[in-house]
Amino acid sequence: MPLAVTIGGWIHGALFTVFAPARRRARPRWSIWRLALVFLSALVPFGMLVADPHLLRWQDAHRRG
Repeated sequence: MPLAVTIGGWIHGALFTVFAPARRRARPRWSIWRLALVFLSALVPFGMLVADPHLLRWQDAHRRG
């Protein structure tokens, strides 16, 4: 179903492009480098498997203060 893939892919890409800056605004303590890591890891297949441990460490460090 090429048309469904085209339309679904376009919608997915548009939502992803809107989500990254919105996430940055929702969490202003995220640096631009952290945002770039999340953005790039979402583009690379299985990239979140690499980025996720870093994000969890940053989250734990932030909770501890």
